Amino acid sequence: MAMKVFGEKQDKNRVARTDYARKVLIEMIGKDEFLRLREVLMQQSENVNNGKWQYRNLEKMEQKVFKLIARGFTLNEIAELLDLTKSKVDSSKKLIYEKLNFMDRSDLMLFATKNNLV
Repeated sequence: MAMKVFGEKQDKNRVARTDYARKVLIEMIGKDEFLRLREVLMQQSENVNNGKWQYRNLEKMEQKVFKLIARGFTLNEIAELLDLTKSKVDSSKKLIYEKLNFMDRSDLMLFATKNNLV
């Protein structure tokens, strides 16, 4: 959006700032560490894209439960909202955790935030 507002000049400035930041970072931490750090960040970026794909592979009901859990609703509240039993919501939650390899609610909330799902 900034490029639309400021035009091509903004894009050239961005490239120059990026190049400068890269040079400063390499001077500070060394080229090997810079390359390692870049690889880690690229992997995290791939994981985010992977996350949306994983979410889309959930069943529709699991997606609804996922979003409500991510928004902070309790299992009882979700059951009431979706007109389900608490045990059905709990089993959906367990399947979500298993499919997405979550340990707890904080993993789910972090995943949802990183993938813009809430």
